[in-house]
Amino acid sequence: MKKSLLLLLFFVYQISNMSAQVSSPTCITATPFSALATNIFPSVVNGPPAEVGPNYGCLMTQPNQTWFYFKMDSAGSVIIDISQTTVSGTGVDVDFICWGPFTSSSAPCTAQLDTAHIIDCSYSTNYLETVNVPAALAGEYYFLLITNFANQPANVTFSVNNASTGVISVSETCITHPNYNSPVCINGTLQLLATHHFGLGTYSWTGPNSFASALQDPVIPSVSLSHNGYYYINYVRDSTCNNTDSVWVNIDTCGTLTGTVFADGNSNCSIDTLEGKMGNVQLKLTQGGNFIGYAWTDIFGYYYFNVLPGNYTLEVVPSPAHPITCPASMAHAVNVSGMTITTENFAVDCNAIDFAAVGILVNGTPFFPGQTHAMYPLTISNGPNCNAAPVPGQVVVILDPLVSYTSPLGTPPDVIVPAATGDTLKWNVADISLIPFFGYTDYPFMFTTSTAATIGDTVHITLMALPLTGDADPANNIYTADFVVGNSYDPNIKEVVPAGIGASGFIPANTPELEYTIHFQNTGTAAAHNIYILDTLDADVDINTLKIITSSHLQTTTLLPGNVLKFNFSNIMLPDSTSNEAGSHGFVKYTIAPMANLNPGDEITNTAYIYFDFNAPIVTNTALNTIEFLTGMTVNNNYQLGVFPNPTSNSVDVVFEDKQSQKLSVKLLTVSGQLVYEENLATFNGKYTKKIDLSAFAKGVYMLQISTDKQVVHKKIIKN
Repeated sequence: MKKSLLLLLFFVYQISNMSAQVSSPTCITATPFSALATNIFPSVVNGPPAEVGPNYGCLMTQPNQTWFYFKMDSAGSVIIDISQTTVSGTGVDVDFICWGPFTSSSAPCTAQLDTAHIIDCSYSTNYLETVNVPAALAGEYYFLLITNFANQPANVTFSVNNASTGVISVSETCITHPNYNSPVCINGTLQLLATHHFGLGTYSWTGPNSFASALQDPVIPSVSLSHNGYYYINYVRDSTCNNTDSVWVNIDTCGTLTGTVFADGNSNCSIDTLEGKMGNVQLKLTQGGNFIGYAWTDIFGYYYFNVLPGNYTLEVVPSPAHPITCPASMAHAVNVSGMTITTENFAVDCNAIDFAAVGILVNGTPFFPGQTHAMYPLTISNGPNCNAAPVPGQVVVILDPLVSYTSPLGTPPDVIVPAATGDTLKWNVADISLIPFFGYTDYPFMFTTSTAATIGDTVHITLMALPLTGDADPANNIYTADFVVGNSYDPNIKEVVPAGIGASGFIPANTPELEYTIHFQNTGTAAAHNIYILDTLDADVDINTLKIITSSHLQTTTLLPGNVLKFNFSNIMLPDSTSNEAGSHGFVKYTIAPMANLNPGDEITNTAYIYFDFNAPIVTNTALNTIEFLTGMTVNNNYQLGVFPNPTSNSVDVVFEDKQSQKLSVKLLTVSGQLVYEENLATFNGKYTKKIDLSAFAKGVYMLQISTDKQVVHKKIIKN
């Protein structure tokens, strides 16, 4: 789903109307509006994700949200006219949903914005909308969400129609309902929250420890029990509006749940001196069946949760790379007390290497006819803790016909020089277990884009990570990526694979997972000491399938309330682009599956906020996927490829469409490169269909390679 934006606001109050930028991106920050004025505010564009929790009714997407509420003085109908237009007067698509009635202006935000409370909703393409509340109740509250579907700069105007018979409270526009980001643990961060208002106004907070602030939503870091107590907020708009209210803040004595995950080499379920700690292992915490959060171990195998006192269930998320057999390391109950440290260590079996191909990085405008640029194949392993002896392997890159290998990026021993044969590059790796789960690789190289390439052509690159003996998870040995010739790539960008087709990013309904990569670059004038990224997950993805794959530098991952991922690169010391362009880049990569049973047209969006030291965040693009109506297809601007069922135990149906090509070659290869099936067509009419019998083939991963006179396409097939 598309999302909303948080903006810092300035207010202009007029007697005849109220015009302002409104900082109300969530329910709890909803702005009260006046029935005696025409309310005008600039539309939100390129906004952050919508909050998770409310039932959005007819709004299949909820981009660029602004929240309002009103209170009824007397019962009757309420009709609200909404319009969205550009400065020149052109209409822009606007949508809304209205909930009610409620007895409070804040309590509904936690759990009551459900189907039963939806009163009116519109997802039309109109720029004029009308909200109808036929029988509003006296003394009750109603919430109105307005979204800018078109994501275009414009102004939203709304007012109460004179045909309304109910009366909206005027005094509510002066009332300030204080709140805070509960729960807050000792040593945590307290943020006080005040109601957002139209019009000029000043805020004045006071509280324990002589606290005072003129900010609307002040922040108090590293709180203690001394911060318990009443906090008072005084809001003054003009001579007719002076309101004071208070909120009781309770600082909770949380406990810390921590421990290590280690490779239990001798299967005795205890940490021994020479047994290594496992990095990037995912742990899950629940309470009474309700999901609480995830944590990932750092390079030293360490994890932690800061939680309220209580009984929880803690488990290591299963993985083929580290199965669990020790009974004490299975999912089990833990009790956390306030102001205490509870330690839970986990023993995992780790007797097989997991070597994975995870990405292909390029920067700038790398695929431009006649130009030479750098490419970084990315591979990871579960590290040397799982293998006492060296494990040899190969890294293989298959290039598109539109690009050619030029040279390694560097000299030995800093890099490994590949063996280049035609479109294939091979690196022989003496011990793949020494490759960590983070960082760039030893295989960067320079490539040149052909002068025959034209702007808009697709470049298809395949990366394979191949252990020579065994692999814990063969399904992650192959990675493919498509790039567009002539496209520039923002250094701070959010990518999704599969990207899908067209601007809507159409993908099949049965897409198994989405892979997100957040790229960042320090374009400042000095090294960045600390960087963190906030990334709110869409409501249409399954939080239970989240996996952190790799990152350019050491980082810790935390899942915050509201399904917000925080990637913290502490003390990264990232060079600036002027002094070290190549070293000024970083990234983090994760995968997550779409929710089951999504409907055609459902949208999955994702936007990241990148914070460099104390600077304002850099907002990435919004990665968009839309569920298509045709299932089983891999889609691209130049072709469509369908392989189903996949995985399979018997046969697969292959459907390939490319209206621009005249010749076709179809090959099926093992991961080691052995050809097991081949078909060549001298003439190709634009569509190829074939059922390939795999029943006699061994179980494992196979590579389907389709070559035309225009391009080469690869698709992974799993035989089970």
